[in-house]
Amino acid sequence: MEHWRRSLGVKVIGTSRVSKYTIEPMKKGGGGTMVNLASISNRVAQANLITYSATKAAHLHMARNMAMDFAVHNIRVNCVCPGSIITSTTYQYMEETGKTLEQVNAEEGAKTLLKRPGKASEVASAILILASDEASYITGAILMVDGGYTAM
Repeated sequence: MEHWRRSLGVKVIGTSRVSKYTIEPMKKGGGGTMVNLASISNRVAQANLITYSATKAAHLHMARNMAMDFAVHNIRVNCVCPGSIITSTTYQYMEETGKTLEQVNAEEGAKTLLKRPGKASEVASAILILASDEASYITGAILMVDGGYTAM
């Protein structure tokens, strides 16, 4: 139960609170954009990730609902869902399991069409695109940044 409370508190309630305090200045300023960060875990069942997946699914639906609620204020809301991305957590996993980066790349890459895990900069680029004026007609969208994992 404690794990659920913490996850819901940080990932769902935390996101909703940040959103609440971000939306008001956007309304006053005539609009803006918000990009929620979820995960492919909101669409793909993965062993031992029930709590994580549930909270990431909440991010996806929060983004869709907020897009609907705030479009009238010229506020766009979208959601980016990364797949396997090489981060500090990857290196922590390698340390715990004794696996090399090459092994992790091969294992995670085998799950994607592009045959490799992603980089944090690739997720950041997707967020920047959605936040830019170049995406001015995109709202309520869910962008999978997963090397094709969810397309398989």
